[in-house]
Amino acid sequence: MSKLTISPCVWSDDLLIHHELIDQQHQEIINRINQCVESLNAPHEFSFEEELEVLSLMVFLLDYIVVHFSQEERLMIELDYPHFFAHRMAHTYYISRIFDFKERFKREGLTDGLARDFQKDVIEWLVDHIRREDNRLAAWNQVHQKTRKQSSQS
Repeated sequence: MSKLTISPCVWSDDLLIHHELIDQQHQEIINRINQCVESLNAPHEFSFEEELEVLSLMVFLLDYIVVHFSQEERLMIELDYPHFFAHRMAHTYYISRIFDFKERFKREGLTDGLARDFQKDVIEWLVDHIRREDNRLAAWNQVHQKTRKQSSQS
């Protein structure tokens, strides 16, 4: 059992990419991550029922992330986004890290190393990805919308 406390993921306006659906989904992902954090940080010995709760929350998180990434990737295709493949590889990496966490939790329980990995690979990775990669997509989307608007006015 870990002695470390996992810090929750905090939503802030610098995570907005100004695409209504994507922003809503990012907020929902953070809510789901924080449900996992709350369960992982709760004082318990991880009985069978408690382990199932954590694993269920991880599946709940993974399911939503797959839906979100699919919609985000569909947007990239529609926009002919030049960084699509790199962005998609980042999504694949993230899903694999969460899946790996879930599998390690099943084998090991919550160790200090696993708590650190959740903080770094699930929470910090997501925030960094939104700030960098999703904001780059948002900038491309804005340029694409302006171009489309100008073309329709001509």
